Amino acid sequence: MFKILSIFLLFSPILAYDAIIFSNHISIRGISIENLLKDATADEPIVIITNQNFTLGQFSMKANAYSSEPIIDFLANSVKNSKFHESRNLVDQIEAPNSQKIDNFQPGSSILIISGESWDEMVEKFTNFEKIDNRAIMILTSSEAISTGKNRLKRSSAPLGAFPFPLIIPPYGNPKVNITRKINETCLFYLGGVTVVVENKLSNQKTLFASAMVPGANLTYSHALEDVKCEKGAFGNFIFRFRLKLAKEISGKIDNSKSSEKFVLSNGDFIDFSLKFHGDFWGYWRLIGATMHSIGVEGREGWKTLKSVDQTIGPNDTKFSKLASISGFSLTCHQSQALFFPTNDPKFRIGISLINSQIQTFTDPKIWDKMGPRFSLQTEDCTGTFSPGSLMGILTSLVMTGGVIFAFWMLQSIKTPDRFDDPKKTKQIVINEKN
Repeated sequence: MFKILSIFLLFSPILAYDAIIFSNHISIRGISIENLLKDATADEPIVIITNQNFTLGQFSMKANAYSSEPIIDFLANSVKNSKFHESRNLVDQIEAPNSQKIDNFQPGSSILIISGESWDEMVEKFTNFEKIDNRAIMILTSSEAISTGKNRLKRSSAPLGAFPFPLIIPPYGNPKVNITRKINETCLFYLGGVTVVVENKLSNQKTLFASAMVPGANLTYSHALEDVKCEKGAFGNFIFRFRLKLAKEISGKIDNSKSSEKFVLSNGDFIDFSLKFHGDFWGYWRLIGATMHSIGVEGREGWKTLKSVDQTIGPNDTKFSKLASISGFSLTCHQSQALFFPTNDPKFRIGISLINSQIQTFTDPKIWDKMGPRFSLQTEDCTGTFSPGSLMGILTSLVMTGGVIFAFWMLQSIKTPDRFDDPKKTKQIVINEKN
């Protein structure tokens, strides 16, 4: 038992990074750190405050979370008194390639880093830094959670082909794509089509959804070598990118009814998005993020023309997708829950739902060595054993059956009033009748 605990403690620091985001100027709820960094300006900068050993437990101690004593730490008090604040769990490092440290600060910087070897040194630098005002957004995290991007990025390869569906990536066996499997990499993704959903938030608090099913017969896909990231094992991040192109015009309607179309996807339009899965230390994997690189719809009947470009959502927006399983298993899904992305209009969102998909992050490499790339025979379904309709039917039947049994038991317990039938035990009732 102690050995298992020791192993867990050894690996736990690399599972994720703790972070606290706080601001007095803008609500940060639902906004990813990537989008915050992308929208940072010199007038509304991002200030990243770090020390080597930062954890939420360390902050709780400085904030006197376990006592009734007042908070004397300046930084902890600033977080508590901020108008907007929340804690987050970061699976990946924060990419801040254009950041400036306060030691070599230059006017006009949009991303600033305050770093200390210890908590006290970090707080001292934060207290003495005069460039921070109420328009800044603060991120408090570990030094290891920050990547300044000094390493030169690899040049991306160009997407290849316009391959027919069904989509299988990595495209093993495709003679037009020169790809070979690396040792112990066994991730695989199958996709039969997608459904595009547009969410319209009306002013009267009502929300309408229009959807367009796009089967694989109306799609082609392209593939680049860096579109799939597989880990050599069950632990880590697994990323799949889908570059889809429509081969036929598709219209979106409300509830697949005979009503007029609300939006149109034109022939030649692109649907380009990525899915990010994470496998944890215990072997479970789940969808933790998605990025919409490019999609657009043309509005009809009063619905607006929309586009969503380079929009990323995180674990809070993907936790209800039901795209999760365990290492060694593949997951099949006839129709997944839609993942919604912001658009150029805040009242509208565009969602993507997977049709006839099968996902696998890692399985036994020995099977692939003998039989080639294929999905594991151990498979589970995202729908589960019972659908919501069948569960409600079973529950209703149990309630009605219980009512019938109770009624029958009450009828069986009815007895005649026999206290007047035995003259020896009970005095008879005499009714005098007067003429």
